Amino acid sequence: MIWLVWRRQRAALLVGLALVVGAAVVLVSGRLLFVADAQALGLEHCLRPEPRCAEPAWWTLVEGYRWYLGLVHLGLIAVPLLLGMLAGAGLFGRELDRGTHVFALTQAVGRVRWWAVGLLAAGLPAVAAVAALTAVAAWALDPFARLRSPTPLSPPAFEIAGLAPIGYLLLAFIVAASAGLLLRGIPAALVVALVVQVGVLIGLSRSARAHYLPPEVARISIEAGAAAYSLPDGAWPMELRFLDARGETVPPASAYRFCMADTAQETCLSRGGVATVEQEFQPASRFWPFQLIEVAILVVLSAGALALGLVGLRRRAQ
Repeated sequence: MIWLVWRRQRAALLVGLALVVGAAVVLVSGRLLFVADAQALGLEHCLRPEPRCAEPAWWTLVEGYRWYLGLVHLGLIAVPLLLGMLAGAGLFGRELDRGTHVFALTQAVGRVRWWAVGLLAAGLPAVAAVAALTAVAAWALDPFARLRSPTPLSPPAFEIAGLAPIGYLLLAFIVAASAGLLLRGIPAALVVALVVQVGVLIGLSRSARAHYLPPEVARISIEAGAAAYSLPDGAWPMELRFLDARGETVPPASAYRFCMADTAQETCLSRGGVATVEQEFQPASRFWPFQLIEVAILVVLSAGALALGLVGLRRRAQ
């Protein structure tokens, strides 16, 4: 039965494999070219996060690769989505639409087994492919560390590293497969999977992620000076609040009303009635806890889609 699933899905799986291999080739080629260009300019030391690199030639080189890095980030977010949709949309929808599922169900194969084997046979290769691509991406993007987001918690750095790509692939795959089972149409399944995936991606990255764990708070007295405003390396800054001497909130417009280009920040804030600045932030050390929390959310959402597919299985596969 597994062989039948692979044969039925071979076109989708081959297209997905081509996407993954193409992305890996681009990543490896980009790293090799960037490192070679840096070495040709005598800038090998700039490929390391430390020490600080201020040579003009380095920044000229960096500007030439910003477009590449932007496309790579976009591609690494898109590949798990596309692979999951391709592997899942036609898994059951095509058979139900054509009625060929009847033959499989007459061969002493129960509905649940037919459904579960299909999911495993098509899903596991997709998971393995995305896991391999994520490992290649981590290696290939290492020399670009200075060009990337200063914090690993914010988009798009978070979505393309760790376990997150597998979580997003899983959601896209199961939603597409369940939609194909319920709607009996590949185009409709693709649309549903795309809408759900984009909505979840935006919702988690823009709203939910910052609140996975209570943020830490840096409280800085204005008298301490501007140097005290720095946060730990890799920290993800959240809400910034200004407080007066009584601990009441000072609106930003009032806090900055005396700030001019030639005025020290602590001086102008003090004139605006600010005594203390509170900066909420998520430390970079929470990368893996945040990864596990986000993947858990994606697994729960996938389980919900899986349950809908199982309910629809009894209604559709007959």
